[in-house]
Amino acid sequence: MDWIDAAYINRVSIRLERFKERQRGRFNFRCPICGDSAKDKNKARGWLFDKDGEAKFHCFNDETCGSNLSYFLFRVDKSLASEYRLDKFKEYGQANKKQSSSSVFDDIDKPEPKKFGDPSFIHELPTIMSLPTDHFARKYIADRLIPIHLWGKIYFTDKWKWLTNQFEETYETIYKDEPRIVIPAYNKAGELICFQGRSLDPNCDEKKYLTVLVK
Repeated sequence: MDWIDAAYINRVSIRLERFKERQRGRFNFRCPICGDSAKDKNKARGWLFDKDGEAKFHCFNDETCGSNLSYFLFRVDKSLASEYRLDKFKEYGQANKKQSSSSVFDDIDKPEPKKFGDPSFIHELPTIMSLPTDHFARKYIADRLIPIHLWGKIYFTDKWKWLTNQFEETYETIYKDEPRIVIPAYNKAGELICFQGRSLDPNCDEKKYLTVLVK
């Protein structure tokens, strides 16, 4: 695991019961997601460990609790998870999206209409780099010291509700569109797997970060 993984494991450790580094890079604790054993408070079946340079999570009490550090943090502390993902993005950027040469010319005169869950909705949003220099979203990214070469890979929308509803109809409680910075996440094949919207509303609290899975 890299220094970011180690730093965030250290930050979340204060919230984990019976947390202990059993071996170098292998951390054991009571799983806070499933609660581990209600009868035996000494049981600790949650593990964070390094696998091929990536921090993984596994619970031997309930395998559905998660599979990696990012998802573990998301289920334990969404705010901390958002900071983690942004720091990862700052450090490494996104994976280059792979595109086959044949797809460049497919239906060039007759593009197919976008379907529900089509990830191309994201890539048609304005990038932070394309925004005016005095735009509030661009200023926020600059103030966070995000490297400028990544600004073309972070997006902006002023219609967050509309955007999320292209993928999942889960935000019925949002009655009006709002502006958000859009941070995409990709798998190793360069395919979009989810995106996160960061609110810039100073009065926003628990909904400062919202994550949408791409179906």
